[in-house]
Amino acid sequence: MNLFHRLFFLFLSALIFVSLTGMAPQKTELSVEKQTSLQSTDVPDNGSQPLTSLASTPPRKKQYCGISMEGLSFKTGVVQSGQTLAHLLNPHGISNAAIFQAAKTSKPVFDVRRIKAGNTYSLISSPEEEGRVKYFIYNQSAINYVVFDFGNPIQVYKGKKQVEIKTRTLSGTITSSLWNAARDSGMSQELLYALGDIFASTMDFRHLHKGDEFMITFEEKFVSNKCVATGRIKAARLTCCNKIFQAFGYEVNDRINYYDEQGNSLEKSFLKSPLKYSRISSKFSKRRLHPIKQKYMPHPGIDYAAPRGTPVRSVGDGIVIFKGYSKGAGNYIKINHAGVGVSEYMHLSKFHVRIRKNQKVEKGQIIGYVGSTGYATGPHLDLRFKKNGKYVDYTKMNLPSGKSLANPHKEIFLKQVAGIKQQWEDTPRLSLNHGTKTLDVTSKGEKR
Repeated sequence: MNLFHRLFFLFLSALIFVSLTGMAPQKTELSVEKQTSLQSTDVPDNGSQPLTSLASTPPRKKQYCGISMEGLSFKTGVVQSGQTLAHLLNPHGISNAAIFQAAKTSKPVFDVRRIKAGNTYSLISSPEEEGRVKYFIYNQSAINYVVFDFGNPIQVYKGKKQVEIKTRTLSGTITSSLWNAARDSGMSQELLYALGDIFASTMDFRHLHKGDEFMITFEEKFVSNKCVATGRIKAARLTCCNKIFQAFGYEVNDRINYYDEQGNSLEKSFLKSPLKYSRISSKFSKRRLHPIKQKYMPHPGIDYAAPRGTPVRSVGDGIVIFKGYSKGAGNYIKINHAGVGVSEYMHLSKFHVRIRKNQKVEKGQIIGYVGSTGYATGPHLDLRFKKNGKYVDYTKMNLPSGKSLANPHKEIFLKQVAGIKQQWEDTPRLSLNHGTKTLDVTSKGEKR
């Protein structure tokens, strides 16, 4: 072979090597520890950091996601950006044909295209079969998972990890805003939103100010002794302007509703406000200086200032009778509430994609988003309510209440209320000083 042919051969070999390297699946983030045994029957939690992979033979009768681990070993990893089922399985000897069949079998159970970066997964293999992967487990969340069984035939099914429910109580004093006080006491954003929903028909959170207090008892979900999610609120108490607002949950037919301590429903037929968190920038008035026209005109509505895109909710059950645009109101919606009146929502940035004319909507359903279309100087919602053909001040309407508890449920409920109130009294408190902020934080766990 002459020199030209040798050089050409070397060049071609290098080109093929580079091409194959570029086509190789993305590297999975795995490492191995020898002789590490499982200490729990639960799946490793869905952490944000890559997990250390394990190669182990768990003790006899130990299980992992309901799979007997006798004679098997496993590795765990974290899905990286851009990785698919093929990227995760190809490096471990699973053929493209098997992966295609697994994806096809999975369709009624789980869409493999929904595998997300940051979620964890496990590979269970058999050392006696030259490390052949028998199971691939994808963690949809800290609790839910999907098992791909590479037996004959391939099977795919969902499962849930064993969850322990504990009860915790938090309390705090507002020094600047409920949001800051809740955050400093350890309350999550999710929990704060749920608290707002409970009191949505009873009080307006915008009225809370410095010195007001809150106390909340709620459930936390634990997997392998680690809190992975917030559960339901069992009870809450807010002190606003020296007035006490209380809510106690009671479950009937797997649905929890909230009542005062006497069993009267806190749920009204209508919401206090169409926005969860906002401020009233302009009240209902018969004579107001129009911000654009610069002349005094009636303002038969309430302006809620809020960031653009804030969800707007229907204040009550009803039927959409208008969805469209006008020069003054911009994008707006009208909803007829049978026997009560018609609500109007103006200056929306856009409508919710599922909202149509003549469609039924429920109280609290998102119908659009805050904007500044039409005559508006900035993003806000103009809510108007027409009763008997005339506009009325929605904030002063006497809203009808929901159903109250009756026996035998009321008797059980009153006993639960007594227990929770006693728990609030007995829970030891730790005073925490954060600069000018003073917080009373309590925590108490109960297994259920």
